Amino acid sequence: MKTTFGERLITLINEKGIKNNELAKIIEVSNGTITNWTKDSSKPDGESLIKLSDYFNKSVRWLVLGEDEHQSDDIYFGSLNTWDENSPLDEDEVPISYYKEVKVAGGKGASQVKEFTDGKLRFSLKTLKKHGVKTDNAVCWVVTGDSMANEIKDGDVIGIDKGRREIKDGRIYAVNHKGLLRVKYLHKTPEGIRLRSHNEDKTAYPDEIILNENIDDDLEVLGWVFWKSTNYTW
Repeated sequence: MKTTFGERLITLINEKGIKNNELAKIIEVSNGTITNWTKDSSKPDGESLIKLSDYFNKSVRWLVLGEDEHQSDDIYFGSLNTWDENSPLDEDEVPISYYKEVKVAGGKGASQVKEFTDGKLRFSLKTLKKHGVKTDNAVCWVVTGDSMANEIKDGDVIGIDKGRREIKDGRIYAVNHKGLLRVKYLHKTPEGIRLRSHNEDKTAYPDEIILNENIDDDLEVLGWVFWKSTNYTW
């Protein structure tokens, strides 16, 4: 007989011999959130699913559906965490705008970010507070491409703080570079701003310099990348 997420979580808690409040501390959520999960009143966000998966040594797929653990978990980080006005939020969750990259007509390789209008993502308020990010400044964005593969993989969801656009050397930012939406390490240099990838293939992904005289026209810093949720596959 197929079980619910809450029933599977209760089984795991009992097998571990722990209490709800102990699990809440491990997963870094409130006691009430664990209670809501066990009652199937709400479901965890992607970050919490990863923590549950790691702690109980169960795949996200099994946690969510009770199905074969050997299949990919990719789907859950793009759909499970969505929220709409008819869905209750846990006390430590807030809805965050969800963006995805789309190609711009008439521009080879050019793209822009469009808001995902079918819903928003549930996001941990504690995570925002931990990084000092104001709720109104936080957006999520699905990354495309492999230029940052050693740090951020194709399909990962990242959190961007639009309130932090001042460049601090060596930090990762989302930028609009001449119409291309990109995620890069940024460094200030005497000549301008260096965009650096994080991929071992330096031939395919070399450093790029935006000269001082071209920065205003060619580069817009959209915000600091403060969080990511990786899509794991078996």
